[in-house]
Amino acid sequence: MSAKSAAGPFELAKRAIRAGSALAPRFVTDPLLERVVALLLKRHPRVFDRLARHDGRRVRIVPDELGLAFELTVHRRSPRLVATARDDVSRAHAEIRGALPALIALLEGRIDGDALFFSRELTISGDTELVLALRNAVDSARIDLVEDLASLFGSAAGPVEVLMRRAAAIASGIGRLMARTA
Repeated sequence: MSAKSAAGPFELAKRAIRAGSALAPRFVTDPLLERVVALLLKRHPRVFDRLARHDGRRVRIVPDELGLAFELTVHRRSPRLVATARDDVSRAHAEIRGALPALIALLEGRIDGDALFFSRELTISGDTELVLALRNAVDSARIDLVEDLASLFGSAAGPVEVLMRRAAAIASGIGRLMARTA
């Protein structure tokens, strides 16, 4: 029996998510990411103020589960986040790799980046000073990504936030189950 035919349903789901996300067209992903960065700049301007000395530097963020990566160009007034192919050779100054839930928890300051790094759940390469500056900037920002994204829905933000938190809890549970069966 080949390794492909022996794959369980969770492994097949992981492969499908990675392959599907790799196919996401840039004309869809980039405007969404632009909106997210504009929202973060509006709601958490101090993050980018604290990174001002790194203006123009690029950080590549590679979630393990996705078939794409993200490249953040740090800029105090006009940061930029774009999707890139996962296997693109990047000209980024630094790279951060890890599981998507860990990367989100790191962004929100809910988890210690040092602990993730030393447990090898997070890997960094390139300009470590830039990565540490980014981590320190987001640590103090008290970012709540669900709350921030729900705010885009105006008067419906409350119900949307409840739905998003429930969906995130379900996804997290499925992720933990998938990790245990891998």
